[in-house]
Amino acid sequence: MRPRKYTTEKIIIKLREAEVLISQGMDAYEASRQIGVSRQTFNRWRKEYGEMPAENHQVTWDGSKMASGIYFYRLQAGDFVQTRKMVLLK
Repeated sequence: MRPRKYTTEKIIIKLREAEVLISQGMDAYEASRQIGVSRQTFNRWRKEYGEMPAENHQVTWDGSKMASGIYFYRLQAGDFVQTRKMVLLK
């Protein structure tokens, strides 16, 4: 099997995805499998590029003009995509 070549940008995206998984309680071995690289490659990338700590972001949504109901939102970081729902009650 031929090794894949990743750009620096893709490596950083994959490292950030792995750090999000690790911050959610997954161990580093499983996180490396989840992003599609070997543990050896993952460790080499971390050594070369440093750990990419998961960043916390906050968004304020003004629902004052929206009707009560269930709303869906999507979190996206690189290849990581998660859709969640929230309930607005007035």
